[in-house]
Formats: sequence, C-alpha cells, structure tokens
Amino acid sequence: MTTIVETRRGNVNQFVGDAMFAVFSMGCDALQCAVDMQASVEQLNVQRLRDDAKTTPIEVGVGIHHDVVALGILGDEKRHTCTAISASV
Repeated sequence: MTTIVETRRGNVNQFVGDAMFAVFSMGCDALQCAVDMQASVEQLNVQRLRDDAKTTPIEVGVGIHHDVVALGILGDEKRHTCTAISASV
C-alpha cells in the first residue's frame, strides 16, 4: 500500500496498529489513491480465491479527511517525529 501512496504523490506519515496515515497535497490524489488501494485488494482477493476457494476475502476501509494542515517536527532532541496537525486529524 505504501507504493500506491507514493505513486499518487502522497507521503506515509505513520503507522498505528493496522492503520496507515498518509498526507497528500491534493485531494484528488488522495481519492485516486483510495480507489487504487481498493482495486489492489480486489486483485489480491481474486488471486487468493483462485488458489483456495474457501479463503476469506481481505477487506480494507479507507477514510479521507480534507483540511489545511501544519506539518512539523514535534518532540525534543531525544525523541521526535514529523506529523500533521489540524482540526480534522
């Protein structure tokens, strides 16, 4: 999935559990990335079902939030991270 994000001009900001947080400059890139991710999972499911008809399909949800964000580095010299901050994140 990270390759799809990068292909659509996005930046993977962080992983939390099974979630990925990516940032895009343009909303249309984020939308196309979501469509591409769903198509990728569908292709994977077709292959898996071909190999084993009893397999459980993988399901992926994608949420998109649109807002102006501030990108920056938070923390101190011992521990810091780059993140996005806004009312919708």
